[in-house]
Amino acid sequence: MGIGYFTKLICFLQPSLNGYIMDQWLAKSVNLLLGNPLIHIASKTWVSDQNTPAIYEEFCTYIDNLASEIGKSGFDTEEFLFSIGGRKKGMWRGHVVQHY
Repeated sequence: MGIGYFTKLICFLQPSLNGYIMDQWLAKSVNLLLGNPLIHIASKTWVSDQNTPAIYEEFCTYIDNLASEIGKSGFDTEEFLFSIGGRKKGMWRGHVVQHY
């Protein structure tokens, strides 16, 4: 099980841990917003297993800080950064596809 799936378990099975899903869309979003690659992504598609618990903690802290800045909860911010996929992508997802 890769880190992207493992973080889903943290998020859904232990919500009290306040962990977020570090899948490709959230990882790419955070990397774009930071302007540097905090999260390692393999082949521009998968969140790499090179990511450490420290990187995951920094990723979660970044989402919490961003949420605080925009006056939203961490989970609302995570949902916004995930955006809408499929054929008709949400505005943010389209931005990520275009710029990553």
